[in-house]
Amino acid sequence: MTDTRLADLAAVSDARFHSLAYMVEQAVIVTDANNIVRFANPAADQLFECAPGRMRGPFPLPMRSTKSGVVEVALPSGRLARLSTQISATVWDGGIGWLGTFREVAKELPDARAIEDTLQSMRARFLAHLSHEMRTPLNSIIGFTEAMMLELFGPLGSARYSDYARTVLGEAERLLQLTNDLLDLSRAESADLRIEESVFDLAEVILELAPSARTLSRGGKAQLSFGTVEPVLLRADRDKIRAVLAHLVGNSLAFTPATGSVTISAQLTSERRLVIRVIDTGRGFDADQLAQAFRPFPRVLSAELADPQAGIGVGLALVRRYIELHGGAVRIESEPGQGTTVICMLPRIAWRSMCRPSRPRTRAVFDLTESDRRSSLLFCRDFLTSR
Repeated sequence: MTDTRLADLAAVSDARFHSLAYMVEQAVIVTDANNIVRFANPAADQLFECAPGRMRGPFPLPMRSTKSGVVEVALPSGRLARLSTQISATVWDGGIGWLGTFREVAKELPDARAIEDTLQSMRARFLAHLSHEMRTPLNSIIGFTEAMMLELFGPLGSARYSDYARTVLGEAERLLQLTNDLLDLSRAESADLRIEESVFDLAEVILELAPSARTLSRGGKAQLSFGTVEPVLLRADRDKIRAVLAHLVGNSLAFTPATGSVTISAQLTSERRLVIRVIDTGRGFDADQLAQAFRPFPRVLSAELADPQAGIGVGLALVRRYIELHGGAVRIESEPGQGTTVICMLPRIAWRSMCRPSRPRTRAVFDLTESDRRSSLLFCRDFLTSR
């Protein structure tokens, strides 16, 4: 995609953001990396007692370190306001910024923050306990079913038994993935979530998705292709970066028709930032769906369009949480019927170029309609060896 095309898309996205921000009743604030206000809607001017269009300079709250919830802010009039906040990282003018929404909490609810914190803690504990209790029997089902499919202790007899075992294994793996998503969500929402850094080859992590693409797709049959992947080493949490890619690829494949395609790429921008893109030719989202796409358990699709093979709706929430833990940001570009592009931007400090300039960039295509997973594994191994 050319720089001109990217600029056009950015302009359209900015215009849509401004239109939506001016329509909502909540205060919307965008600050840059130095906590300087770069955008404020009319509701923000009113809430923070500023003249229309005059809210500029340092924001009274440190957006980067302030947690979503209820906070107290001293207003210019001297009044102490209790505000319910939602803060997340974003991309603004080509750099990392912070987007916050604010609304004042009613005075007759003095314990709203304590109640919210308690409910959040109870929810996280419940999800963690439920996930743990489900994983143990599921792992047993998967292990015994695989033993039956391999006929380790003798033939099963009728060929139908093999088909039944294959169906049980597929459904059990899908349920285990949903369970793992719940467990990951409970961990992501806890305050003590940390990243475990290591140095790894990004291209190898991307290629690891090929053998498991059928499971990730939740029944999707679209073509998965790997576009240009820069030869870089990442200093990051390998498991979380792989989870980011797995969720994005799984979502794209699940909602892309068999005649469509999903493409993964990782490139360096002119500002030397690493940008990972997952592009699909699927259904796409409208503005209302995009507004809640990063929320856990979103009602993204209507009942008429709901896909019974879709996940439980925590993938994008985890993607944003993991990328923000690395100091990066995520955004979505989509139009109904025109497909979706998810862009993950990592800061410059998170990567370094490989020392072998002659190393070729990765380009490969994997067709998910092939039923032999073993051949995909061999292809992936040979492809990595040739690099």
